[in-house]
Amino acid sequence: MASLAVITAVKARLAGFPTPLRWPNESARTPANGSTFVTVQFPVATEEQISFGAPGANVFREEGAIRFVISARRGVGPERAAEIAEDLRALFRNARFDGVRCYAPSSPVFDDRGDDAGYFLAAIVVPYDHDTFA
Repeated sequence: MASLAVITAVKARLAGFPTPLRWPNESARTPANGSTFVTVQFPVATEEQISFGAPGANVFREEGAIRFVISARRGVGPERAAEIAEDLRALFRNARFDGVRCYAPSSPVFDDRGDDAGYFLAAIVVPYDHDTFA
């Protein structure tokens, strides 16, 4: 999972995003009206020391991924999920904010294998890195 600094920065970046967001360890209830929502995940993060010998100024780099799972109502076609994916990709593509550096987001991967509580799923992944000085 991402560090607190990264999670906080991503939350700030998504402030005001028009589609409801679901964060880790928050309510898992689906909207009663079947409306679209996005689940934000931090599936992987690693950290390594990239500089040595400068007490108080050593750099530790966290590298990871932010995964967005878009849940759109089943039966309305892929366009709504694709539209939200494009909005997220544009917001995070080559973005620099609060010490987080994002790179090229993946194209959406659509999952139409089963009925997931009446939702059609699409996911994108945004690779990032973040430096901490210690």
